[in-house]
Amino acid sequence: MLFRRPKPEEEAPASASPKLSASPEEEACVDSLAEIVLAYGRHAFDLEEMPSEELHRRCEAWAQHLRIGTPAPLGSEMGGMRERGNEQPLRVQRRAHADLRLFISNHRRAEARYVEKHHAELRSTLLEVFGNLRDVVVQYEDGDRELSEELQNLSRVVNAEPLSEARPLVLHSIRQMVDKLRKRNLNSREQLLQMGQQLRALRNELLEVKAKSETDPLTGLANRAAIDETLRKYELLCSMSGERVSILLIDLDRFKNINDRYGHRIGDLCLKTVADTLVRSFPRRGDLVGRYGGEEFLVGLPGTSEAEGMVLADRFRNSIREKKIAHAGELFEVTCSVGVAEFGMDEHVASVIDRADRALYRAKAEGRDRSVVASSVGILAAAAGETSAS
Repeated sequence: MLFRRPKPEEEAPASASPKLSASPEEEACVDSLAEIVLAYGRHAFDLEEMPSEELHRRCEAWAQHLRIGTPAPLGSEMGGMRERGNEQPLRVQRRAHADLRLFISNHRRAEARYVEKHHAELRSTLLEVFGNLRDVVVQYEDGDRELSEELQNLSRVVNAEPLSEARPLVLHSIRQMVDKLRKRNLNSREQLLQMGQQLRALRNELLEVKAKSETDPLTGLANRAAIDETLRKYELLCSMSGERVSILLIDLDRFKNINDRYGHRIGDLCLKTVADTLVRSFPRRGDLVGRYGGEEFLVGLPGTSEAEGMVLADRFRNSIREKKIAHAGELFEVTCSVGVAEFGMDEHVASVIDRADRALYRAKAEGRDRSVVASSVGILAAAAGETSAS
């Protein structure tokens, strides 16, 4: 995009900079892009190619370039930004969109290489741990064949399966093996201490992998696996303590039409907007906010009744309706329909999800952009075994 040259009658001093000539929608798009670049820099992590502080600094420079036309931070320089005095940096006539795309793409590739490298290192660490354990086992004449075979099986699992899926089996087997090894009264205390150190390091690395495997990459919310695990905890909480827990099942209205009309990039932007609004609408530490699948989201609310859940659902819908999505000079709104259901005593997760889904179906049938409580339309916990009408 070109920067506007001043008219003859409004010629500014030589030190003044040209201003943008853009419509409000274009300025909003530029501001949004600048905010995305700033957010990318704020949430960076250290790479060998670039520390997080340097990326943060580069992203701030790119945001200034987009907004006010300072030189683009190309190469190792900061694109003409001055660090001494109060002098204004020189301005350029065009935004370096291609260079920005290249900068972000290269850095994302570096991040991918970083993750792949650490996954490989974690896999190598697992195999080393299993090898050390096998060495300890075979030192004894009464070596446990079952334990040795289990270690070999675990090595095969780690080589063949994704680490996130292998984690529960690995942790369970390690606990069993540690218990057996302790009972054998090992002669070498030094070996036991070294093994404990390796296991602690392994546990920390597995926890890091687990955290990454439980996050939806597009929205940053909890993914389906994390949702299912938390809902099982809610089920136990309700059955053991009687605490009230409600869930909201949320679906974007006419999302397919948005994708068909505006493209998947705008569709993804809508999903991110909904995700951000959900996080802001349900800020309690114990609340569950996740992407259930596609354009469907789920919110878990411990200590919340159906009636209270309905109030919160309506508040969220009003918030998301106020968000306007810009595309090609056009603004459009996104609306959501919500089904609300509360866990009944001894009710299973599948049952309460089914009731919330049927309430959501009713909200869609009644015109969309509304919330429906399951019990208010006769969808009760006692009837959870019935087949959903949707």
